[in-house]
Amino acid sequence: MMEQISPYLSNHKVPVLKSDELEILDSLVIIEYVSAYCRQDSTNTYPKMLAVIRSLCAEMHSSFIAIRNELPMIFRRKPVELAISKDGLNNIKGIQAHWQFAGQYSDGDWLLGRFSMAVAMFTPMVLRFSRYKVALQSIAAEYVDYVLNDPLMMKWVEAGSTETQVIEQEER
Repeated sequence: MMEQISPYLSNHKVPVLKSDELEILDSLVIIEYVSAYCRQDSTNTYPKMLAVIRSLCAEMHSSFIAIRNELPMIFRRKPVELAISKDGLNNIKGIQAHWQFAGQYSDGDWLLGRFSMAVAMFTPMVLRFSRYKVALQSIAAEYVDYVLNDPLMMKWVEAGSTETQVIEQEER
């Protein structure tokens, strides 16, 4: 895998998005680019909501390091519990608090009521919570179930579960 990403200035990290001649090396920038490119997220007409969405995205982008380190995102992993550190448990509480915060702006089932950049940024946590059988508050557990039962999410999980490359240090 390192050989595949070595040509990019990504410090051997993913994601890297190639779009025509453009290379984007940061998940937050990638998600804003895709959102603007696809024009699926019309929040730019709502400056206050865009500020909330970007705030949640920035939090997800820069926080929750313990849970990222302890619960790698592995699609093919069968759901099994794993011991989580105190820092990891605090991260889980923080994510649930962010979802609860988003709920005050929501009039639908997605974070903030509809699919947005914030949903995309937090979706890897949904998968982690599912794959490691993380105990969640009822509202968060319902959100995880909702996301996992979305037809596009089911396709993504199915495609990811066929991944054959293994990063040994990530296997738990």
